[in-house]
Amino acid sequence: MASVRESCAEPDLVSAADGVARVLPAAVGKEGADVEPALVVKEVQYTDEEVGRGVFALKPLPRSTLVEVAHGIYIPKAEYEDHVKLTVFEHYVFNCKKRGGKMLCLGLGSLFNHSNSPNLDYRIDEDRLVIKFYAARPIQEGEELTIFYGANLWFPSMEEERPSSPPETEDSFFAKLSLSD
Repeated sequence: MASVRESCAEPDLVSAADGVARVLPAAVGKEGADVEPALVVKEVQYTDEEVGRGVFALKPLPRSTLVEVAHGIYIPKAEYEDHVKLTVFEHYVFNCKKRGGKMLCLGLGSLFNHSNSPNLDYRIDEDRLVIKFYAARPIQEGEELTIFYGANLWFPSMEEERPSSPPETEDSFFAKLSLSD
């Protein structure tokens, strides 16, 4: 497999990368599939964290592309309330509506940053304990992959324009996105 530097046309994109490029989930284990690296994690400078990270596209990603399948750990509501919500892990959980409680997102899914205009949509599969992230629109090479964290952010948004109140809830907004072309 090509190194991150060999597979990306834009050297600046990988200059601060973690050194490991990822292929898209659809390519894993499929004969003849495109196994060129498509995603890379690198440092970002717009957060107040010591080491801010983001996930970036190494090549264009068409709309509806399955970008990541992140495994999760189910956290019952009582355990979440008593323990997890009091830790940094609170910022990496997704709501489990079917079972109640939360799901702690692992892998690249925990590194997607917030945007008011995200380029990724996600679907939570509580039965399999996975979160699937899809391209909500065409994504350009070098573009950071982002999701919508919700209207009640626990940090100031770094985007210039932020609506004073969202027109819809997070769930209704993403439920209307079509994953077909």
